[in-house]
Amino acid sequence: MKTTFFYIIILFSISCSNKNDQQNYTSDKSLHTAYKSLFPIGMAIHKSDIILDSLKLISSHFSSISSASGFKFDHIHPHNDEYDFSRADSLYAFAQKNNLKFRGHTLVWGNRNPYWLFWDSKGDLVNRKLLDQRLKNHITTVIGRFKKAVHTWDVVNE
Repeated sequence: MKTTFFYIIILFSISCSNKNDQQNYTSDKSLHTAYKSLFPIGMAIHKSDIILDSLKLISSHFSSISSASGFKFDHIHPHNDEYDFSRADSLYAFAQKNNLKFRGHTLVWGNRNPYWLFWDSKGDLVNRKLLDQRLKNHITTVIGRFKKAVHTWDVVNE
């Protein structure tokens, strides 16, 4: 993660020093301030990022965050009858405290779905109707919990 930050800062410094830019960006501006008129600056973070020394950098340079893995199916809904919102909740609290937009990433992702989604307790593939119902229940529950918090959803990824 620190390497990523290093590259972001280097790219930002280069773009701020380019004299051909139409706008006069200075290196004392944050990324999200410098490019506010062009597009929002976002970053996917882990729960540990809000605890580590990257906290100040994230809250200073970004206008939006998404969870790198806290919303992924296997983290938030590891078992058919169990939800764990702790990662997503902590990231949302951080976003709220630092006035950041919060993106819901992602409800369904090809390689991060729990085993129970596709298989029954006997180890057999579930039928299409049950799979559709499990997906609907998951998506409805997660979006229902965060509907006022999340500004954009990534529903299906890869």
